[in-house]
Amino acid sequence: MNPSLILLVSSDPAAEAAVRDAVATSRRAVRHLGSDYGAMAVIHAARAEAVLAFVDLDPGLHGYELCRAAAQHMAVIALLGEENGGAEENAREHGACACLRKPLDVARVRAVLDETLGVEAPSEL
Repeated sequence: MNPSLILLVSSDPAAEAAVRDAVATSRRAVRHLGSDYGAMAVIHAARAEAVLAFVDLDPGLHGYELCRAAAQHMAVIALLGEENGGAEENAREHGACACLRKPLDVARVRAVLDETLGVEAPSEL
């Protein structure tokens, strides 16, 4: 496991920006995977600390299945739409240890990462 790598599976540029801003002062890095296609191979190979995955992903691999498979290797934080009835419960049933609703707020992303993974010491600028 690479304790400084977070994988982001989302095709939303705003989500990518929020996650990158949230980890900007930590020793963590973000690897952006634009969609679920091919994400599983990267998740298995990367051995990252966590994966943040939007659960309403492309039709190829359902986001909940991505959560279930990734949760066997790392912490999963599900990214949810503004209001998806039952989405948080489904994400947690599929292995997500935390959920974030869109639109993402940088402070909330940072707080959930710290709660889920432990507080990361700021990197030297």
